[in-house]
Amino acid sequence: MIELLLLAASSLPTVEVSGSRAPPGAATVLVAEPLLATRPLADWLAGVPGLHAAERSNAAQDLQLSSRGFGARTSFGVRGLRLYIDGVPASAPDGSGSLSQLPLELVERIEVLRGPFSALYGANSGGVIAVFTAPARDGASAGVGIGAFGERELRLQTGGRLEGGGWRVALGVARVDGFRPQQAARKRQVDLRLDLGRWRLGLNGLDLPAEDAQGLSRAAWDATPNSTAAPALQFATRKHTRQLQLGLSGREGAWQLAAWLGRRGVDQWQSIPVAAQQPASHPGGVIALQRRYAGLDLQRRDAIGALQLLTGVAVEAQQDERRGYENFVGSRLGVSGALRRDEGNRGLGVDAYLQGTWREHADRSWNAGLRAGRLRLSSRDRFLGNGDDSGERRFDTLSPVLGVEQRLLPGWRLHAQFGAAQETPTLNELAYRADGSSGFNQSLRAQRSRQWEIGIRGAPLELSVFAARSRDEIVAIGSSGGRARFGNADGGIRRAGAELGWQRQLAPAWSLQLSASLLRARLADGSVLPGAPARQAQLALEWQPAPSWRAQLRVQGKSRLWAGPGQAAPGHGLAHLQLQRDGRNALGAWRVSALVDNLTDRRHAPSVIVAEANGRYLEPGPPRRWSLRLSQALD
Repeated sequence: MIELLLLAASSLPTVEVSGSRAPPGAATVLVAEPLLATRPLADWLAGVPGLHAAERSNAAQDLQLSSRGFGARTSFGVRGLRLYIDGVPASAPDGSGSLSQLPLELVERIEVLRGPFSALYGANSGGVIAVFTAPARDGASAGVGIGAFGERELRLQTGGRLEGGGWRVALGVARVDGFRPQQAARKRQVDLRLDLGRWRLGLNGLDLPAEDAQGLSRAAWDATPNSTAAPALQFATRKHTRQLQLGLSGREGAWQLAAWLGRRGVDQWQSIPVAAQQPASHPGGVIALQRRYAGLDLQRRDAIGALQLLTGVAVEAQQDERRGYENFVGSRLGVSGALRRDEGNRGLGVDAYLQGTWREHADRSWNAGLRAGRLRLSSRDRFLGNGDDSGERRFDTLSPVLGVEQRLLPGWRLHAQFGAAQETPTLNELAYRADGSSGFNQSLRAQRSRQWEIGIRGAPLELSVFAARSRDEIVAIGSSGGRARFGNADGGIRRAGAELGWQRQLAPAWSLQLSASLLRARLADGSVLPGAPARQAQLALEWQPAPSWRAQLRVQGKSRLWAGPGQAAPGHGLAHLQLQRDGRNALGAWRVSALVDNLTDRRHAPSVIVAEANGRYLEPGPPRRWSLRLSQALD
């Protein structure tokens, strides 16, 4: 059991969350409330101190996510953070993850864990983001939305009661044309849920074809920030993602189980020049990936006097069939041509973990944990005309953590933690050698880090300071010709920072929420860690003159964001305004929400492509844009 400070936009008291494996430390719970329901995931996470969440304004790519700089190295997808949806991992055994399949309108709360105790969730856990959707309920609803740059959406939901639970079906369709050429996308989602007592069965599906406008050079961004580079247009760069996942989770007595299986397919057409694909070892400019995955996490809780003990074991497996094709046929560009890559990738992870909480007395408790795991990653090359690039790696991990929590005054607690963790490479990071040549990277090592943290929390304040030092940190060396290369940083990386969360009810109708983060992350040569801003803050002022009316002004600021030596997106500040009205009619409850993002129409680049060798590292943010959404419940 842990007291977690709520950092939602409205002023809410600190609560206790039970039934979660999250230990004391820098942890935040975001509870769904009306003004968040229609916002992108990055806006949900923007109020979490220490977390960098940036929309890439590109449906072909996931959020840019990092916690205290962990996970900042990725140029696509999410790495270095452990992701969960309703107790089922949204991260593969190799550490790569995605939240593109998340139905935001169904989210009930999001728990974010930072700091040393993240290691108890396994390798690649520089932080943990766990999303929980609302339980099945009786009734139906429909929602529509329109907005600038061709945005439109339709959402339908229905559910009913069953003995001991209920069922739910949710469907969603969204389209956007984009504010840049080659940026259109279409997203279709389905989410089925069956609640039976303490057990939940869920099935969700995603179909997402999206054009990829890619990044811009600094010169192009300065001249025409809403443009698209010529190679993206010439090759019609795009990505098609499909996913279907079945998950079961629940509890019976002292035992708790999560089991899942699924399939994920990704087809991506890149803008790699034809000349660059001439060497026989080149994998081509089209990626075709088919992934099957499954897992099981079983745990047991026991109480031995004043000791609360949790033990568990987790097994995860993935099978990837990866092919590469030329992105041309004769003079036609942006089409699938001759086969250039054919391999089978495998990942198998087995972990055992132990976590204990001993309450010394009413004012003090001690927390300790240990997780041991083994991860096996392999690649079998079936395209042997250019040599055999098969390979296999095995990584053993051991992560001990220790923490204490002390009650200072009623409602106020001091916490301190220390831990060690490992982060293993993903299959993508092992795909090429550090010099860019083909073949499984046999020299890339797992990074090891030690981190300590001390903090205080109590309504209305949360404050943490931390320091971490890593060895063999995995960093992006560069990317050219479609090959992203990774290595280990000589001398590791030192991190230190502070995080603040504060909220206050200013008057009966007015509330204020503030979050701020400072991060100093330096390599041994003194250079800045790419992909993570040194300073960021958000201020949210909310006005609710009546139960049926809400208005909120959010102001966000971020320092410059480095992509590599001499490459950085400039810092910026943005303001957003949202209005919302609730009511009832003969059908049931309705809600109208109007939003204007980037009120001052400021040019900005919220995210970057780390170690992009062609110089197109800036990902432009949208100019001023509006959206309007209407939802109607059917009682």
